[in-house]
Amino acid sequence: MSKLINNNKYFGEYFTGLFEGDGYIWIPTELNLSKKKHNPRFTITFHKNNEKLALFIKKKLGDYGFIRKKIRENAVVLTISEIKGLLIILQFLHNNLKTPKIRQVNELIYWLNLYKNYNLKLEKLSSKLINNKTAWLCGFVEADGCFFIRLSSNKKQRRIGFRFTIDQRLIDKKTGDDYFLVMEEIGIFLKTKVTIINRKKNNYSYYSINSYNLINLKLIINYFNKFLLLGTKSLDFMDWSKGYYIYINRNKKITEELFITIKDLKTQMNSQRKNFDYNLE
Repeated sequence: MSKLINNNKYFGEYFTGLFEGDGYIWIPTELNLSKKKHNPRFTITFHKNNEKLALFIKKKLGDYGFIRKKIRENAVVLTISEIKGLLIILQFLHNNLKTPKIRQVNELIYWLNLYKNYNLKLEKLSSKLINNKTAWLCGFVEADGCFFIRLSSNKKQRRIGFRFTIDQRLIDKKTGDDYFLVMEEIGIFLKTKVTIINRKKNNYSYYSINSYNLINLKLIINYFNKFLLLGTKSLDFMDWSKGYYIYINRNKKITEELFITIKDLKTQMNSQRKNFDYNLE
């Protein structure tokens, strides 16, 4: 069982990382308020195959809000606007925020203080390091990380490689703040560099962390064995890490049997996955 399920400290760290990867807070403007009173809306978007995870998160947050399916986007969106639910969310986010999305959280706190007469203190960026003692990275990877197996074969040789990657935009759209510092901190923990990827086709640039080194990948495996991912990405991690151990425990030669075994694992991961039966109990 994952430590994230029953331990509120770890769940709060995980939940914050998940929000900072795939979440958003909408705050009503004064114009909205003058016409009709609206509460702020806290949302997290999940892939449709993670609807069970969305339901689990909703329950952990007091079972407030609702889940809406977005068929065209292959997504489900958890939305919470009840004040009691928003207060529970703030409790889990408290002292865990690492990214520019802290501004959205502080706008929510400001709104609650102004219109609901609370006296909540604004959040500060967490000073807790990203390491194997905090579950924040697990939530962030649930949103923005990916596990890959790379295979190539010709008449002369077969090659197998393993890669772990985290991609994140350069600049927060709402605030204009840069994501470099948090990506750099992740890179330091994973012992790898942060690079900038430029996609000329759609004129889009983003930060990317990529780990290929087998020793560094062992560090990643140890982390996610301690803080288990909760959604479909947990299944990708299990197949990926299984392939990793098969590969490093081989004899020097990559046999056809070993190559096919790892290929079978690769062909059921990520977008090719057909089994989505992950356990949240």
